[in-house]
Amino acid sequence: MDKLLARVPKTLRVRFHEIVALTDKFCAAHWNNELRDLCRACAADACAAKVPVASGQAASWASGVVYSVAYANFLGGDRSQQFHVAPDDMAKGVGVSPATMHNKAKAIRTALDIDRFDPRYSLRQMKEDNPLSAMFAAFEQALTSAPVPVRPRPAKKARDKSAGPPRLYTLDVMLLSGPITKAFAKKNRSVVRTIEIRGDQTLDALHEAIFDAFDREDAHMYEFQFGKGPMDPKGPRYVMPEAGNDGLDPAPAGFTTETALDDLGLKIGRQFGYWFDFGDDWHHQIGVVEIADKVPKGKFPRVTKRVGESPPQYIDWDEEE
Repeated sequence: MDKLLARVPKTLRVRFHEIVALTDKFCAAHWNNELRDLCRACAADACAAKVPVASGQAASWASGVVYSVAYANFLGGDRSQQFHVAPDDMAKGVGVSPATMHNKAKAIRTALDIDRFDPRYSLRQMKEDNPLSAMFAAFEQALTSAPVPVRPRPAKKARDKSAGPPRLYTLDVMLLSGPITKAFAKKNRSVVRTIEIRGDQTLDALHEAIFDAFDREDAHMYEFQFGKGPMDPKGPRYVMPEAGNDGLDPAPAGFTTETALDDLGLKIGRQFGYWFDFGDDWHHQIGVVEIADKVPKGKFPRVTKRVGESPPQYIDWDEEE
């Protein structure tokens, strides 16, 4: 703790202790000592970076520290993580509103430039699982001509030409969860986009169609999930080529840029998941509504129906408060 304290300006040391007392309490109840130490380091760095931690309540900034560390370690959105805590429960655990927590976390993450897998605030296991770590290891081993074990590239499925011309799929894309306000949820009980897409178009094309249909602006990582439910972590998943060696289980079943809708054996009534932005965790359920053997003239994919407004991709938590 003394080394951390040395990084904190003297005028903020009392406030630093107030924040750390609250993050320590949260970690004792929900996390472990390693995450406790990461929260302490994040709090010290926030003080050193002149984040205005002296303003407002210490609990507000403590919640921002907790959420920032959770963000770096995927602990707020990935339910498969050992120390997963839902964002609302994080805020409740520290004693503030979710809006306050997101507001302070945004200030901390911006000032410290915190991203996913951030080595400064990541668990040791998370660092080992980081695909970038594998890349660095591969580079180092290449210098010594040592072989690097990597997962084989998912086999590209060639389209069966004997199946005839591509079919037309009508899909309902329903928003399940994401960082939306209570006011938005109350006003928009259901947010659904109906999309038509040709069978010879890829999952990546479907992703682009969903991105536009929900009026999003900033690109992020995504994947499609074909397990028993829309967010089944053990089911087949189709990922971006950049995530082909992410080390996560199960191994990718294929790449979104190479997998066409006709490759998937979809039937009417089939449901599957779409996960966009592994930080804010926008989860969607996609249902196959109709499959037509003949594709009419026109540009595809296309949106044919909208239910509900598109939630803003980023919430201005200051305005919400």
